[in-house]
Amino acid sequence: MAATPRPTLVDRVAPWRRAKAHDLDPKTAATEIGSAGLKQRSGLIQEEFLPELRGDRALHVYKEMGANDPTVASVLFVIRMFLRGADWDVVPFDDTPEAEADAVFVEEAMQDMSHSWAAFIDDITSMFQYGWAFFEVVYKQRNGLVAHQPGESSRYADGEIGWRKMALRAHETRYRWQFDDETGGLEGMWQQASQQLGAEKVFIPIEKALLFRTSQARGNPEGQSILRVAYRSWWQKKRDEENEGVGIQSQAGRAPCAARPHRPAGGLHRPAHLRGGRRSPGDVRAVG
Repeated sequence: MAATPRPTLVDRVAPWRRAKAHDLDPKTAATEIGSAGLKQRSGLIQEEFLPELRGDRALHVYKEMGANDPTVASVLFVIRMFLRGADWDVVPFDDTPEAEADAVFVEEAMQDMSHSWAAFIDDITSMFQYGWAFFEVVYKQRNGLVAHQPGESSRYADGEIGWRKMALRAHETRYRWQFDDETGGLEGMWQQASQQLGAEKVFIPIEKALLFRTSQARGNPEGQSILRVAYRSWWQKKRDEENEGVGIQSQAGRAPCAARPHRPAGGLHRPAHLRGGRRSPGDVRAVG
């Protein structure tokens, strides 16, 4: 008796491929049932298992690493300079006149902002240090030179809508993220520009923003800093340097003093080098 062949993956998928549109439940087919599984609470990301690398504490750590560690600072500097020096070209989608006109318009918009394109790229590279970089896109109407409003001025006067700036929102001003309750998708970021208690908070929707991140795992808007894997080694190195400094300081802080040797009984047979109150260098020692 011949054995029944085991169903292959193609056999299992085939029924779905042959299914008609009316055979599928529209609600099931077009609705997102599951979620990415991002760990967040009230808009605060909880993915990191080290408490010192969560939220604002992580920003302070990565800032210190980039400012104080020469190796980390050098790597970040090389990345910034490499990307700033790259050439950025706009290539038409196809050979049609419309596509070529669109490419020219985008290139004009890139050069018509209140800051340079290289400065924008430089701000983007901050995502490598912190894991993410959030920008607010500000538009303007191209009406030529606008008196007393240099930010609104444009090299062109065709009335089209262009970019005024791609404004980086400082990482430490991130108050919390806002997610969709049903799908878990990112809706935007709440920003608190001032660190004072009770300062005003503003909401920047994702439709008006650009989010750059090193990783999209679980839909995490904060990605992961490239310095994360170096944190343990950096922390140990920092502690070793601090302990070494304390040891050197304690040794250097010892004050030299002279101690008189024990006087023999009767005081009649004193060594010659102690007569007259003189002491040899061997009698001087450091005490803590």
